[in-house]
Amino acid sequence: MSLLARRLFGVVPTLLGVVVVTFVLTRLLPGDPAAFFANSPTADAATIAAIRQKLGLDLPLWQQFLLYLGALLRGDLGQSIVTGQPVAADLLRLLPASAELTLAAFAMAVLVAVPLGMAAALRRGSLPDHLCRLLGTAGVSLPTFVSGLLLIHLFYYRFGIAPEPIGRIDPFAIPPPAMTGFFLADTLLAGDLRGFAAAARQIVLPAVTMALFAIAPLARVTRASMLGVLGSDFIRAARANGLRRRKIVLSYALRNALLPIVTTLGMIFSGMLGANVLVERVFAWPGVGSYALDALVGLDYAPVQGFVLVMAGLFIGVNLLVDLACAAIDPRARLLSDA
Repeated sequence: MSLLARRLFGVVPTLLGVVVVTFVLTRLLPGDPAAFFANSPTADAATIAAIRQKLGLDLPLWQQFLLYLGALLRGDLGQSIVTGQPVAADLLRLLPASAELTLAAFAMAVLVAVPLGMAAALRRGSLPDHLCRLLGTAGVSLPTFVSGLLLIHLFYYRFGIAPEPIGRIDPFAIPPPAMTGFFLADTLLAGDLRGFAAAARQIVLPAVTMALFAIAPLARVTRASMLGVLGSDFIRAARANGLRRRKIVLSYALRNALLPIVTTLGMIFSGMLGANVLVERVFAWPGVGSYALDALVGLDYAPVQGFVLVMAGLFIGVNLLVDLACAAIDPRARLLSDA
């Protein structure tokens, strides 16, 4: 059986496990959604009981799960109590904001961490090497929400060079025509350079906050992997044969060091999908993370379950792409998977 077929075969039980665990955990949350939804100190027991019956919370837990599973098989993620809209529609509306933020932060992390890790490995004990270690320590020591608050304090309150952290765009500005859902892309497609600059200014601080979360492990892994390859016999042989340093570093060292780097990239991207919940809350970013957090506070089960299910699907997709990339980079990985 091929690597792709084996990975796809394991998707169904993985998602089923996520559905079961998420359903049980949401039902274990303290509080009564019916009483919360009543939202009135004068609501009597009969009113709350009617709401519980309307929401299906009066049924046995196993029956609630079977109804939820049947709805999932029909593509129905349920309806949000807070917004009154189908969860699928809410997620489709908010997912581009989260995806744009995550992709921007991921691109920043890759563009900074990989060259920094390579420079640290090529020049041990130099300034890039010390900077790599410093970022590695700071990145794992500061939680994302702390980094975000520090950046807001410095660049918005102190220096006044960053815009107010109030979301993707100024509330008095007109959003660009929705084509991709990504404001940076939509403003460019519309030829609105001023709108592109405004959207770019809004996304810089939250993207940097998430990028700091990813730079530390990626730079450390890149440095360690490059150091291991640079000390190999074939690199010494290439140097002895008089090959150019650029060719040795890019064609031989980096290519052979890619496997742990690509694996770490997949882990980091998956982690950033979860870290965006706190970053979105700090910067008032209207994404699925803020949506799920509001639903969790409001004991709104359906959005929380839908959010976790979508994130699980993205995790599985990212891990599948990483496995395929590793098999393409190193044929030995493909042989071990097929064995």
